[in-house]
Amino acid sequence: MENIKHLRSKQGDDDTKQKQREGHMLCLNAGSSSLKLKLFDLAPSTSSQLDLEPLVSGSIKLSDSSAKISLTYHNGQQHTDTKDWTDIASPQVLHYLLTTLSSLLGPNTTLNIRTVVHRVVHGAHLSQCVAITSSDQHHLKTLQFLAEFAPLHNAVCVQLIRSCLDSQHLPEDHENVCCFDTVFHSTMDEARSRYMVDPSLAGSSLPGGMELRKWGFHGLSYSSILHTLAGELGRERESLNVIICHLGSGSSMCAVMGGKSFDTTMGLTPLEGLPGATRSGSVDPVLPLHISAAQLGKSGESKDPFSTVELAPGITASHAELVLNKHSGFKAVAGTSDFEQVAQRRTEFLRGRTISKSEEKERDADRGAALAFDIFVDRIVGYVGSYAIKMSSRGGVHALVFSGGIGEASKELRAELASQLNLSGLSPACESVLQGEREGKKCWQLTRQELGLAKTTKTMATAQSVPWFVCKTDEEGEMARQVSLASQQEQAQ
Repeated sequence: MENIKHLRSKQGDDDTKQKQREGHMLCLNAGSSSLKLKLFDLAPSTSSQLDLEPLVSGSIKLSDSSAKISLTYHNGQQHTDTKDWTDIASPQVLHYLLTTLSSLLGPNTTLNIRTVVHRVVHGAHLSQCVAITSSDQHHLKTLQFLAEFAPLHNAVCVQLIRSCLDSQHLPEDHENVCCFDTVFHSTMDEARSRYMVDPSLAGSSLPGGMELRKWGFHGLSYSSILHTLAGELGRERESLNVIICHLGSGSSMCAVMGGKSFDTTMGLTPLEGLPGATRSGSVDPVLPLHISAAQLGKSGESKDPFSTVELAPGITASHAELVLNKHSGFKAVAGTSDFEQVAQRRTEFLRGRTISKSEEKERDADRGAALAFDIFVDRIVGYVGSYAIKMSSRGGVHALVFSGGIGEASKELRAELASQLNLSGLSPACESVLQGEREGKKCWQLTRQELGLAKTTKTMATAQSVPWFVCKTDEEGEMARQVSLASQQEQAQ
């Protein structure tokens, strides 16, 4: 990662810079209804380490009626609470979080947060981390504009940064460092990132000469996974050619060549590519216009598909975006956004038992879940096949990796993918690359048996196979690693 020095304001002497390298670093990963966090110690004894262990980790999750707080101190001490919050980025939430972290550290340790690191989904042309301080806030305007392209994340992040800048519980000279998902995909060449539309359509209204192109997302997750996989395999990150499936409520995939993004499924916005819990994934570009016109026509309102609606408090988007971001995906086809329920209902449907008339509605719901499951599998297989062919003339694929809530947990999904890819060039390998117990590991190889396949097949003597892995992602840890690396590079200059 490039040095962030030149993006920092010239706000002090060496003593001020030294303060930034000490104290604590708080990493925040905010969405429209959740906030994941990790607190790290930047004491001199740990300043040379890139893989820091968090002092505190946890999350805040909003539901319809309350917010659930869960924090874990490094010694195992737990803190749980419930609040009636509705805005994850409000000053009230930040105040509670900072006072609670201070109490968790105990009377002998003073909470001294010098750096707050934020995961920002859309950074567009910004090619490295940027720092925002009370005296230098010009990047906030760019982030606010980009909220139009990632309405569920960027807008919340901007609110959270402003809450930090206004907070009486943070040092006035603290830094807010933004780490962007889009930076990882800056290595894609134009043949894979360019849309075949007139570039002048962007006009002069986009910040910093931003292009209407594929930007890609989940970059911090992909970087974290590569770092972990390289460490587990004892290989240099730059030597890895892998296909990574980040599968969760928001899903994407990435073809990685030589440790760098070669192609990815998400585009100008996170909506392109795979379907998700409530996202449609790629559809005919004209489809949302017809959906919006039909829905608005029913209510007697304007049929303008770009009329503004509220996605969440303080977050607005066009009606077309609302339909495709919040009312599509698993939710639209299966009637639930929970993929675990989708997989369970599919299993019930495949059993094909005789049902009574009173159970017909339930049977229809199971049929919808089976269809949602099959659509998801079909889209993943399509991208895997496309990437494998593109990579075949460039050194081939070394491994297939699963991550994210669904990728890590869904045995049913991985088994179905294994069944469909078993006779391809990406058949799951027999040999165990990562031996030993999985307890506590961040990355492990899947066996053919647990994927529902025979240990050996007649075709495996001639067919190519690759190891399949599950890797846990750690976006907050990756943010801390990138900022620590940038600080070390700055010190060395």
